[in-house]
Amino acid sequence: MSFIPESEIKYSDYSILDPYGRVFFWQDRVYRGLSQTAHAELHKLRETGLLTELEERSLFPKTTLTPLSSQYFDVIIEHEKISPASFVYEWPFDMIKAAGNCILDVNIIAAEYGYHTIDAHPYNVLFKGCNPVFIDLGSLKPMDNPNEWHPVEEFWGYFKYPLELWNNVSHKMARRIYSEDLSSITPAEYHKLLQLSKSKYEVKARSLIERIKNKLRLREAKAKTLTEKLDLYKKELAELTRNKVATQWGNYHDDYITDNDIACTNRFKFVIDKINELKIDTITELAGNWGLLSFLILENTGVKHVNCTDYDENAVNKMYNYFKGSEHAERLSPALLDFIKPIELYNSGRPSARFHSQAVLALAVTHHLILTYKYDVNVIFKKIAEYSSEYVFIEFMPLGLWDGYAAPPIPDFYTQDWFTAAFEKHFSIVDISHIEANRVLYIGTKK
Repeated sequence: MSFIPESEIKYSDYSILDPYGRVFFWQDRVYRGLSQTAHAELHKLRETGLLTELEERSLFPKTTLTPLSSQYFDVIIEHEKISPASFVYEWPFDMIKAAGNCILDVNIIAAEYGYHTIDAHPYNVLFKGCNPVFIDLGSLKPMDNPNEWHPVEEFWGYFKYPLELWNNVSHKMARRIYSEDLSSITPAEYHKLLQLSKSKYEVKARSLIERIKNKLRLREAKAKTLTEKLDLYKKELAELTRNKVATQWGNYHDDYITDNDIACTNRFKFVIDKINELKIDTITELAGNWGLLSFLILENTGVKHVNCTDYDENAVNKMYNYFKGSEHAERLSPALLDFIKPIELYNSGRPSARFHSQAVLALAVTHHLILTYKYDVNVIFKKIAEYSSEYVFIEFMPLGLWDGYAAPPIPDFYTQDWFTAAFEKHFSIVDISHIEANRVLYIGTKK
């Protein structure tokens, strides 16, 4: 048996009140130290076949017993590592739905073995690329009532109510609920929250939630078993289809698609050739819209994984739906992220650490940040550098906000010499290439 020194262990910030012990990281792998009680419960889960079935259906990470021990744990198991970790406030509408559906699928299977989950919040789900996986081993417990799922109100608080509000009241309000981690609240508490907003929203939301509750009561009364109720909840979730809200960049890159074929322009080919030349393994694309370039990278390079992020919800939702059923579903991780002003909730870790990669791409974005939003270029470079362990690919747009035909005047300071001088403060230049009329690609390494 190998002993892990306590000084080498990093405990998960989310594994604090876990009756199953503690989740921790060691040598870039994920482990869980078990209490004696938890070890006995794990044995029962294996013996029943429940854990094995969840693993085989890719609803739970592969889990194995190890010969390891530590100062506080005589029994340690290893979980398949799912990385990067993204959280509900970084998911678009359809990813949130998928996470809720994953929780229900786990409970439908668990019910066949006399088990259920004791909670139903989205922080028990991680996405392996575009595929949701339930990760909370300690949540699986024997049922005390075979006809009831106790956390159903929590489930509606995190999934049904916010997504209904998203569609029928205000998508910005729904996003605010997730970003402030206020989702696990009762309908009455929703009403109090909505009083902080415009009165028309409050009235509309009160009426909406009351209709939802009444409909659920009527439908649930017809369900006799827990499985029937869980199937009902799945139907309720499936009925939620996202109402489209126009966004500035939601249709960006659509011109590159013809009859479902994606055009690889000379600009994209240049980037891909450079990625192959540098033998890059992992990439984070910032402001990647719906992932067109990320798709081409996965198709034409040896890159193992891409994190594709954007702050436009329409674009990220489109990305998720495009990739989720594709051959690259586990190799691309979508995230709703403003990399300049990211949401950083307690215990979730900085996005730049979670979405860290060997190379970072920030194409066709710096001119918007500099000329429209007036960000200091050094702040922009510093933020981009946080996501990279080695390389950066950053475009400079010498004509500014040019649309191919015309552009507003650019400030006197906005020159390529100015951009180069700022770039060299943060990175060592590998290559500078003028690849289109308004695109100069800078490739650098972190200093």
